Amino acid sequence: MKQKEINKRLDYITRYYNVLNFHVESLNKEVKKMQKKLSRCVEKEEEILPCPFCGCSGELFCKLIDQEEFFYVKCTNGHCLSDMKETKEEAINEWNKRI
Repeated sequence: MKQKEINKRLDYITRYYNVLNFHVESLNKEVKKMQKKLSRCVEKEEEILPCPFCGCSGELFCKLIDQEEFFYVKCTNGHCLSDMKETKEEAINEWNKRI
């Protein structure tokens, strides 16, 4: 192989590597953002009342839909749950007001 061809291929590989590296860095930033959002979702709230129907304790859950966070409360037996809300407070308030 001639030196000119080798240099051309090496240049192509270098440019391709730089493009891939850029995309990997972008993906890593996006993963960090999502991990931060998810870490806020798993915090357990102390103010959640027991389920008014079965008496089991309620737990706060978060669901990501199209990179948007939605919150809901579900009792530990898994049979009762609240509607999805945009904030933790709304989900907890709805759960605590049920009769």
